[in-house]
Amino acid sequence: VAWLEEVILDFLEVQGLKEACQMVREAGKKVVVATPRVLKPDEERLWQDCGHPCEENTVHLRDSNGADHLVLADMGCRNTVFNAKAQSGAHHIEELRQAGVRHFRIELVDEPASKVVPLLEGYAEFYLRLEADVLLVRSTGMLHHLLALGREGDTVALSGNKAVQMPLLRGDFSLNAANVIAAAEFLQQGLQRLAPTHDLNASQIQQLALGLGPEQAGQLECVVHQHLPVFHTEHCVFCRFLSDGNSYQ
Repeated sequence: VAWLEEVILDFLEVQGLKEACQMVREAGKKVVVATPRVLKPDEERLWQDCGHPCEENTVHLRDSNGADHLVLADMGCRNTVFNAKAQSGAHHIEELRQAGVRHFRIELVDEPASKVVPLLEGYAEFYLRLEADVLLVRSTGMLHHLLALGREGDTVALSGNKAVQMPLLRGDFSLNAANVIAAAEFLQQGLQRLAPTHDLNASQIQQLALGLGPEQAGQLECVVHQHLPVFHTEHCVFCRFLSDGNSYQ
């Protein structure tokens, strides 16, 4: 897709992430790596010994209306349920542009390649080692840690005598920026862009943009197509029903 500027890699497991970064670079696009929304003590290990049934099985939750909602497991074995039907805010793009918003994102979950192109046309050191162009920051703790290491363009010394440059930082919806005060504070901390919380509708985002003023409104990134994450749990249905491993919760 010629006009596509960048690809956000939101991997639920770290295996294969380095290779995916390289594939995006080879395609001539900017690489953005999304950081986890939740990081808790004693979860530093990036690999569990449950047998990884989540890599070999597909799980959906079927509601009373017959809709199948996809379930995915992240690196901490937490499960997220994604709404079966994608939301679209495409019809609000023009009014958001008039309010000063200049960046828009399309989020994909399990759409096959055959659907991705037509749709486009109509995850602290580990992440720094990837040398991504941008990190999509999803928690205030991660943001605090990254800013303590340096600002955009600063040289950051890592273990193993490796040094990298601090990439651009962007804030995701899970920072819960719902009002002008919160959004302005995050942007003043050094975020290049910020996605407002999913709790806001198009009209409220428009008012947020107008309240921020032209310069900061231009740093907002609005999600105009997505499968809304409707449920997030530490109970892993993959490990509970499909694994004989001993590390599941």
